[in-house]
Amino acid sequence: MGKHTKLLAVMVMALALLAFNNMFLFVTQTLFIHFIQQLPTIPTFINYVQPEPTMRTLKEGDNVTVNSLSEAQSFMRTYNLSDLSRITLTILYDNFTRRMPLFIRDKDRQLFMLNEVNRGTFEPATRSLLRGEVNIVRNGTFAMPYDCGWKSSVEFVRKPRQATRTEVALCPLLVPDSFSFQHFVDGTLPKIAQAYELLRRPEVKLLLEPARDPVLHYMLRAMNISEDRVIWHTSMTVYRADYMIFTCVTPPLHPTLWLRMRRLLGVADKLMVPENQAVVILLTRVRSRNGGRRIINKQEVIQFLRRRYGGKLVIFDGGLTLSQSMETFGKARVIVGVHGGGFYNLNFAPLTTTIIEFGPTLQGGEKLSLAHAIFWAMADLLGQPYWRVPYIGINSQHDINMDIASLKTVLEIVDRNVKV
Repeated sequence: MGKHTKLLAVMVMALALLAFNNMFLFVTQTLFIHFIQQLPTIPTFINYVQPEPTMRTLKEGDNVTVNSLSEAQSFMRTYNLSDLSRITLTILYDNFTRRMPLFIRDKDRQLFMLNEVNRGTFEPATRSLLRGEVNIVRNGTFAMPYDCGWKSSVEFVRKPRQATRTEVALCPLLVPDSFSFQHFVDGTLPKIAQAYELLRRPEVKLLLEPARDPVLHYMLRAMNISEDRVIWHTSMTVYRADYMIFTCVTPPLHPTLWLRMRRLLGVADKLMVPENQAVVILLTRVRSRNGGRRIINKQEVIQFLRRRYGGKLVIFDGGLTLSQSMETFGKARVIVGVHGGGFYNLNFAPLTTTIIEFGPTLQGGEKLSLAHAIFWAMADLLGQPYWRVPYIGINSQHDINMDIASLKTVLEIVDRNVKV
């Protein structure tokens, strides 16, 4: 056999072997595909990791109870208003422990604890104070006077009334004095936070007291609630809605709700600047509407703080827009002042901001009312360190000659390990 003939034979054998291998592979693949097709359908792994929300039939009169606000939000997103109108949605909030304010003297702590209201704050919260409700009443009605507080009852909006105004979906949030910045924050905002997944729907309108303070308009816009979805209540108006949303039963003070309020407004949790560029804010009561609690030695206090902090001292007289307030207080490392509405701006400050409040009291401490504990409560809900410096006013208006020695003592503790 010649040399070329042998080479040709080898090539033919190689091609035959390759054809056989291809045929074997084709047959094997065909059999495997046929085998797989005969198997039952198996859910993909991702379905177990991210299950779709389970829809269930909501029965008339059912009470659906959830154990967190996040679970309630998911529930409200899942169903339409008609479905939700069949049930009562009850939210059980976690209990929490109130922290004691910080004091520079033992006698100040003892004075604080002489007050019955303050002592009661450390007792476990009752179940009613940890419960929220969201009800949607078909053909519900609403009229003033009414206090939309945590002791409210949904039965009020079930009563038949002759309406003078009708809406598709309406949520009445008429909290006493909520025309003001202060009581919009502590009275209305928690209720908005609780039912926000319903209130953000374009067909839902909010019924509010006419705003006295312009910042309320900015706050509503920040939460994507446009002016055309707000009804400013007018006296003698009686309202009817196809779906009346009732969320007045909301815990008055709970960390979950207050942190949620910050998220809705877009408030940052951390300092907006490096710590060594953060500012110290002195609250004045220049624009106070109810007078009293003036710092008589204000210039002396300012000079002391200016020597200590230089250009990092900010004198806050009020009158800012929401964005200006968030920018100013977002840089705050310390907020100091006498008890007053300016402290509501701590809600725009980082969670690490130290609060120093000079609070008026009498010698026995018995006149330290709940209102005088609100800023301690708010700071505590947000985890902000809170210092209480009690003082006895120099007159019936509780004006103060601020004790600079006491202020210095607190600041020296606060400023430790901080490059100021």
